[in-house]
Parts: sequence; C-alpha cells; structure tokens
Amino acid sequence: MDDDGEILRATSDLLSQDSFSSETSNIRKTQERTGDQEGKQTIATRIACGNETIPITEKFAMNCKRDLNLCIDNNGPSVIINVPEITKMYEIFKSNSVKIRIATEITSNNLGYCKQIVEKYGIEIKHFSGIKGNFAISDDKEYLASAMLHESKPLTEIIHSNVKEIVQQNQLVFETIWKNALPAEQTMRQIEEGVLPIQTYLINNNAEALAYAQDFIRNADTGFSNSTSIGYFKLLNHNKTLFQAYLNHLSLYKDGKVKRGVRWVTYIGNTQEDIELIKKFLDIGIEIKHVRNLPPMYFSVSRKQCVTTIEDLKNGEMHERIIHSTEPLYILLYQTIFKELWDIGTDAQERIRQVETGTTLQATKVIENPVKTKQYFLDLVRDAKEEILILFPSLNAVKREVKMGIIDLLKKRTLKILELEFYLL
Repeated sequence: MDDDGEILRATSDLLSQDSFSSETSNIRKTQERTGDQEGKQTIATRIACGNETIPITEKFAMNCKRDLNLCIDNNGPSVIINVPEITKMYEIFKSNSVKIRIATEITSNNLGYCKQIVEKYGIEIKHFSGIKGNFAISDDKEYLASAMLHESKPLTEIIHSNVKEIVQQNQLVFETIWKNALPAEQTMRQIEEGVLPIQTYLINNNAEALAYAQDFIRNADTGFSNSTSIGYFKLLNHNKTLFQAYLNHLSLYKDGKVKRGVRWVTYIGNTQEDIELIKKFLDIGIEIKHVRNLPPMYFSVSRKQCVTTIEDLKNGEMHERIIHSTEPLYILLYQTIFKELWDIGTDAQERIRQVETGTTLQATKVIENPVKTKQYFLDLVRDAKEEILILFPSLNAVKREVKMGIIDLLKKRTLKILELEFYLL
C-alpha cells in the first residue's frame, strides 16, 4: 500500500471512533509521514490530553495567517472569553488580522459572551441550532477539534491534523453549516425581545417530541391553545413529565407570572371514561370546550409558535411525528382556526351535564349531500316511537319520497308499532 493510502486508512479509523481515549497525557500519533518532494513537511493526525493541548493550540494559532473557521457548541463562547490560553489564541489572531467566522448556537445563556466576541475581536458570528462537537479550520491547512467543551473550562483533549483529506472534509462541513446558519444580529435581537427564530421543521422521534412539548409550554408566556382528540388528554394522564409541565404553567398563570392559561377544544364522547378524564383537567384549571367536528389536523398554538400533527393518540401514546413552526403566517392561521372552534364550542361543564342526564345535544346543520339526506330521513322515520309529522312543500316532493321508500317504510312502522301515528301535509 502507498503512503497516501496508509494516511487515509489511519485517519478514517480515527474519525470513526465514538470518543477519543485519554489513557495517557502524552501526544499520540496515529499516523505520520515525513516528506513531500522536499522531504520537510510532517503530515500527521494526533490526539493530545491535559497540559499537552496548550503547545498544540498555541502553535495552531501562530500558524494561522489568513482565515479561521470554527463550529462550536453553546459552551464555546464562554471558553473563548474566560479561558486564558484560548483568549491568548484570539489575541494572536487579532494581531495577525486573521478573518474569523464562528458558527455556534446562540442562547440566552451565552448571549453576553457572543457580544463580547464580536466587540472585542471583530469576529463574524452566525447562529445554528443544535450544534454538537467543536472544530476549527486554519487557512485550509490545519484542523483542530475537541469532542466536548465545558462552560468556561480549559480544553482537556484535542485532535489535531494537517492531513489534506481531513481538513477538506471538515471545511466542507463548516461551509454547509455556515450557509444554513442565521445572522447573529437577528438571533440576538430575537432572544432579547423574547421572539423565537423563524423556522419550520419536522420532529420524528417521540423522545424529542416530549422534550419539544415541554419547551413549547415553557415558552408560552401568554398561554396557549390546543385542538386535539380526547387521546391527548389520555397522553397527559399517563405521562407524568408532560402533566407536570402543564401544572407548572397553570401555577405561573395563577401567580400572575404568565398572562394566560390553557384553552382546549376537543370532542367529548358519551362514555364515563371521557367524562372523568375531562373533569380531572377542568379541576386543574384548563378551560375546555366540546366541538362536534374537529379539524383532521390537531394542533397547539401560542403567541410564539405552533405545532401540528395528524396523529390521533387514541391510547395516550406519545407523538411519533410533529411539525414545529415559528412562521408568523402559520401562527396566525392556527390562532384564527382555534378562535372559530372556540366560538362555536360547548362549554365542557354543559357537555358533561348533557351526557350525565341523557339530554340530546341540540344542534342545527345543513346537509348538502343527497345520499346523506336520504339516509338521515330514513333513519329518522325508522327510529320514531310515537309520532311522525311530515310537511311536503309540493307534489313533486311527495313523488320523491315515494321513490325513496319513505311511504313504504311508514306503513311498515305503523304495522310494527300500533301506537305510532303519522301525519302527512
């Protein structure tokens, strides 16, 4: 095998490991090759631990003359500002007029550090949600990475490489992240104003969906509204973590720390199980209304965000797929839909009274489908027990009812139930 092949195999094996061993504090070379045509350059990928990281990072900084591109997690900004050996690196970069780009996750916790980095070093920063792992590319020639950063703590283990293929691969990763990242100014302003970044994405993991649901509730400073099937109440009843998140929000509402509680529209069935479930959530302070015909897409919406799904959680299981959005037009759409449902809904207490007393739910609706109209008419006649009154608007209407079989059905019903009376006008 030639030298290049050995380097590629060695670095590939190294990068495929889930974590870097820290068995020794010495610098360990995974592969080394001396000599290009001049026989001077050393090409190597190596790992360093503890104090051995300091000379490598200092040399990395001294070698950087033109460009530095970094991806760092949300702890990275605090390391740049508060760790002396890292701060020293950035002083060197500044003195050498190095152009620096940093992609990181800007949060309320590291906002101050990000501002200091921009003001102190003139660095361009962009926001990218959920960055994990940390690496830097210097002048398209060197790669430096750390598997994990701890807030304001020195680096404990690093990997350094000047292998061309490794540098190019991670430079491509950086450019992809940078292209999709958001401007720092926009993200900082949104954090300061309490506004979430505008984005829409799919969550297709139930563990992530649970974490998202808790985060959604925490961000709902003016309350939120739900339109779901009864299965979502079953989910809350079974999931203590999510149920506690609702209790926390309602407690904040009672204490005046958030402006509104929780409103919910759902279909409340005639079963005792449904009634007992709804009573439980009314008791903790959720406002609930009964709606006969819910939209097929279930959703939650707050001032800041909305989340939707088509999953009907009949048995109270957690979501598998949900769609999140902070797009203002989507938020307005679901707020409008919810308001219409809330306005036509029946108060949950009234619905419970109707079910418990056997009172027929009063409703008026227009049936435009002729097949459904015929079936509804036949069912009405078939279910009659005492009296039937029919008003025909014209002779043609009588003919239509004869064709439909209404008259024959009336005759059969009167023969079966002798006390049944019917009047045709």
